[in-house]
Amino acid sequence: WQYPDYTVARIIYNKEEFISNEFKQTNWGQKNEFQAIDGSKGSIEIYYTKEFKELDEGPFLYEERNLINNLGSIVVGYINSLKAKQVILEKKDLLELRALITFFKTG
Repeated sequence: WQYPDYTVARIIYNKEEFISNEFKQTNWGQKNEFQAIDGSKGSIEIYYTKEFKELDEGPFLYEERNLINNLGSIVVGYINSLKAKQVILEKKDLLELRALITFFKTG
């Protein structure tokens, strides 16, 4: 962001909140909402702690909008990969259990 000394951030996901140092919500903010593959929702919020001149989107540049949107895509991609890994492990465990049951039934 163009004013890093006056920038704070918050990510909210799955009823958890992750905030930067000295976080406070102000009138000068951007928000990107995202939804994971399982329907769980979250958001990334960026705030300036001081008023700056009006630009493309309040005090933010178009490039900053693109940045927060890209960060939202990265976060949701990571969450989706964790969800997929969990599904794969559950399926693997189920297949191993079925193989074990089959072995004992035939053995």
